[in-house]
Amino acid sequence: MVDEQQTLTIEEGAASKERGARVGVLLLFCEGAHAGPFLYPGIGRRTIGRQVDQPIYIDDPSLSRAHAELELKDLQAWVRDLGSHNGTFVNGKSVKGRLEIGFGDIVRCGKSLLTIVDDIDAYLGWPQMASVGALVGGPAMARLVHRVEIVAPLRADVLIAGETGTGKELVAELVHQASGRGGPLVAVNCAAVPEPLFESELFGVRRGAFTGATDDRPGLLRQAHRGTVFLDEVGDLPTAVQPKLLRALEQRVVRAVGADREAKLDIRVVSATHRDLRKLVDQGTFREDLFHRLHGTCIEVPALRNRREDVVPLMHHALTRIEEGRGAQPQPTAPFVEQLLLQRWSGNVRELFQVVGEAVVEARVDGSNELLSRHIPRGPRHEGDKLSSVRSALLRAGGNVAACAADLGIARGKLYEILKQAGLKAEDFRS
Repeated sequence: MVDEQQTLTIEEGAASKERGARVGVLLLFCEGAHAGPFLYPGIGRRTIGRQVDQPIYIDDPSLSRAHAELELKDLQAWVRDLGSHNGTFVNGKSVKGRLEIGFGDIVRCGKSLLTIVDDIDAYLGWPQMASVGALVGGPAMARLVHRVEIVAPLRADVLIAGETGTGKELVAELVHQASGRGGPLVAVNCAAVPEPLFESELFGVRRGAFTGATDDRPGLLRQAHRGTVFLDEVGDLPTAVQPKLLRALEQRVVRAVGADREAKLDIRVVSATHRDLRKLVDQGTFREDLFHRLHGTCIEVPALRNRREDVVPLMHHALTRIEEGRGAQPQPTAPFVEQLLLQRWSGNVRELFQVVGEAVVEARVDGSNELLSRHIPRGPRHEGDKLSSVRSALLRAGGNVAACAADLGIARGKLYEILKQAGLKAEDFRS
């Protein structure tokens, strides 16, 4: 009799302190030589400037001596420009007077970029803590890795959920590495295998089972014996294969196509999808019993837009990979980084790496040793990116339609058409 797999539920730990007491300011990026800490915990009023007696002192020559004031109270925050020479901006828009801001908003003072976070203690060791291990990122990634460490040694099968490009395969590799299983990690892209070949690819085939089967092949499930099989994009699994896969996972046995006997399996199953499997079950395209079998425990990989603070360390990681062994890499500027921080990133980390790579090429072509905002590709890949690019260009142009159209490389008439369809007004972006 086959033992039922372990199932696991992990509750998020309750905070032991009041959230408001942990509110703080996080310095994300600075072009200048940084002379102070990256973390500024606590509530109250904090002025920002390049004068050493400022509560938030940053060695940034583009800052005024007393540049701006941040006020933090409980779970609210406000920013006020103090008559600085270069101005203060929130999400790319100039600050006039006292402006309420939210957690995750990007504040630009001079060539320094900051944000307000509701749990500054979670960032202790920043930015070094965000660049350790395969999953680059801050507290959200640290919590994910902690969950992996708990789940990996158990028998429970694992479902990894997350949008495309978030790094689900990296999480699967971490689960396997921490599992202690001696066999290999075998990946199966369920969206890439042609449906007629799925059964033979998964379960194997005996020689002579059909025309072209000239050799015995063990199949991917048997290749993962004593290891882990990773079913990537499991939501695209053909319906005809689902009951056969379910039986193999329930009984931990597999019969190759054309074989007359079954072989035992010792595998750990990790699956991943960017689709809502529960919704697919309700629609009748995914078996409910298979869903429950795969869902021993779930690991959610957060979208990049929900962890803006990770954009900068990921950018540096991308630059290191792109320029490895090629000498000095182009240096990112504050406007370039600000634009990265304000993107929606519907393609997540994969899209960020692509954009940074394209920007490096543009900088090289330009003969520049700096990454500028104009080096960010302006060819949006879908409607969400298009609107994000338009909003960013309007912010840069201060609501000037002609300047925005020139920045985007499109005609003013086309820009007006986009604005009308999106329900946007240029005047809303004017300072």
